[in-house]
Amino acid sequence: MNRLNTILLAIFVALTAAVLAVEKPFAGDAYEKARRREHPLFPGFDATLAARLEIRSKEKGVEIERAPDGSWVVPAAFGYRAKMQGDDSVPGFFDRILRMKGREPISDNPASHDRFNVGESGILIRVSDASGAPLIEFRQGRFDINPNDPDFERKFTFASFVRRTDSNEVYLVDEFFPMGLSASEWIDTSFVRFEPSSATEFSIEGPLVGARVHLVRQGETWSIAGPEGGPAKKEAADAWLQALGLISSFKEVAGKGEDLAKFGLANPELIVRAKTVDGTEHSAVFAKGPDAKTFYAAKGADDPWVFVVPDWTVDNLKKKVEDFREAPASVPASVPAEPGAATQPR
Repeated sequence: MNRLNTILLAIFVALTAAVLAVEKPFAGDAYEKARRREHPLFPGFDATLAARLEIRSKEKGVEIERAPDGSWVVPAAFGYRAKMQGDDSVPGFFDRILRMKGREPISDNPASHDRFNVGESGILIRVSDASGAPLIEFRQGRFDINPNDPDFERKFTFASFVRRTDSNEVYLVDEFFPMGLSASEWIDTSFVRFEPSSATEFSIEGPLVGARVHLVRQGETWSIAGPEGGPAKKEAADAWLQALGLISSFKEVAGKGEDLAKFGLANPELIVRAKTVDGTEHSAVFAKGPDAKTFYAAKGADDPWVFVVPDWTVDNLKKKVEDFREAPASVPASVPAEPGAATQPR
């Protein structure tokens, strides 16, 4: 290698080193480096010790408690059971707590708490044990959403500002959606609980339908029972059972079973029953709610509570016999022979 090539090689190495020092192409961008510094915000949280969950803003709040039998209930909903499946359930909430991670604090200055809405104006979230001692307690602040960020689509995760109440440090937590602040967002809205495909028969009766409707299933075939019986439309029967099995309280829990007269349920307008293959009968009664509102009060035999449901729920169930009756097979009319036409020998 001559002297000129040696000088050129030295210049190239120096320039390459300068570029690597400035651009750091193998280090990743600041966002990715920050993600590598993530750490759990509540590493010692043990959900099995939890006995009470509180979520409060300045305007409203909700409490969920563990009942003596170990189930979770919502006191403001007459002690009705809380959701136990899905991201918005009690176990789902605890799982979100365990997945909460912070990187470097956004701020540790108390003067900045209002800016991030993690001071007294932020949503307070507290999980306590049976003695009332907090297991975790933090303030959830505002979302950090900036659609003008060039990397908005890559970074968009509904990140929220969060501050533990035992610290001044504010963290930005990814994928942390707001907590429900009303009882209706936490109750298990399943009403009549059974698998529709397991039903072997069902009935519909009451002033809203007139004559009693009774359908029975044999194998995959449905038929109408009684003196005016006959084949029933399978699609209509299956759809009715789906409507019953998927009933949701939808509006609210309005009271307990002893309030039947208050909601008109002492003399219901609609009574529905479904029997499953194991012999269990599931039933519900419906009546027009107080003050002639457009929804109905309803009670499932499975529960002592009274629910408020919209009127379309009842519309899907108040079917009459003719809604299920299979149309008789049509007999093709014979075509009369034309006058004078020759008769073909048989």
